[in-house]
Amino acid sequence: MNFKYLYIFTFFILSFAARGQNITVETLDQLSFGTFVMGGNSGNVAVNAAGLITATPGIILIGNDAQSARIKVMTNSIVPINITVTADNIYLANGNNQTLLLNPNLIVPQSFIVTAATPAYINVGGTLYVPGSIPGVYTGTLLVEFTQNNQ
Repeated sequence: MNFKYLYIFTFFILSFAARGQNITVETLDQLSFGTFVMGGNSGNVAVNAAGLITATPGIILIGNDAQSARIKVMTNSIVPINITVTADNIYLANGNNQTLLLNPNLIVPQSFIVTAATPAYINVGGTLYVPGSIPGVYTGTLLVEFTQNNQ
């Protein structure tokens, strides 16, 4: 069996649309699908909220280096702030005009409340669609957007 390695790294751009409130967003951990090899034609690799990785038949997981992303949302406001979080699908690229589709999975309610005493922690997992044996190191930037809701 001819194995080809895939290494996946993602980077985050965090965006926040605030209305007169001091909000801080900090990436604590990056989303990583770790190392795996293709033993078949195509498949999916998924990382859940706890950082556990699963794969469809035909993909062989190597090592234990996958993890979900962890993001901390904070404010110094004592007034509760209601926030909505979103993220869209992106393509990760390897520099050779080859791409993989990443469908992010936000592990948080669509809206949540933060105050100075209660920051929010958001985990981001996702599913990576691997169309075939296209080895390489794939990277991309996942935009996670936080929007303050009207109260």
